[in-house]
Amino acid sequence: MTEDERIHKFRLVSYGLGAMALFMLVPASILAYHSYLFVATASSAKATVTAVEHVSGPGRKGRKTDSYRVTVRFSDQTGRTYIGSLSMGSRYRVGDAMEVLYDPAKPDYFRSAHIFASWGFAIMLGVIGTVSGLLAIACRLAYSRLRDRQWQMNCPTTK
Repeated sequence: MTEDERIHKFRLVSYGLGAMALFMLVPASILAYHSYLFVATASSAKATVTAVEHVSGPGRKGRKTDSYRVTVRFSDQTGRTYIGSLSMGSRYRVGDAMEVLYDPAKPDYFRSAHIFASWGFAIMLGVIGTVSGLLAIACRLAYSRLRDRQWQMNCPTTK
């Protein structure tokens, strides 16, 4: 591989990583904003697990993925009772207590109060986007250094 090809590859990789960072950080920001709006206005309630259903599906590379559909019952601030399901990755038993966050305007819209339920996907996208962005900056700096070095080598010296 010639020096020009190597320099060109650094430039292409930096553009690709930069685009990846952009395509990760924009949705992460939107998700984080919506999660913030929900958490800021949500009310908290103690819920009781009323049923647990094991859900198994096809995963990657032929492995099965396991999750659990947890049915819970909780009461809102007015005392009205709601029953709904959450998809969870860990086991709960019937009768277990858990905390849920719900929208006071629409109490049937709720989620687990666990931090990952509200922020998990936004955090994952944000971390991947940030790492991609830092790698893009590193590749861009390497590209600039290689280009400057090549320019200095090809530049005739004047005395």
